Amino acid sequence: MNEKEKNILFKINEKELFKALEEIEAKAWYNRNKAILRAREIKKEQMPEVIKKERELEKKFGFDNLNKNYDDFEWGKLMGKLETLKWILKKGDF
Repeated sequence: MNEKEKNILFKINEKELFKALEEIEAKAWYNRNKAILRAREIKKEQMPEVIKKERELEKKFGFDNLNKNYDDFEWGKLMGKLETLKWILKKGDF
């Protein structure tokens, strides 16, 4: 499938799909990381590399955009979007 056919099929270009994928992956990492730290009772200050990555993501995507308290349904939707984009872009283990 050439680029023109892809654009017609998806109504958006591949660059936009990769941008959306990057943002959803950032949201997933950010929120999983918070949950893991909380579950293991680890203070972020003990992991400077985690703080650095969080700050980079916050700068790129915005704190309010990343810092959500997802319920199970919302988390499922986020993971569904992530897997769908990976499938479309052939970036997953399918």
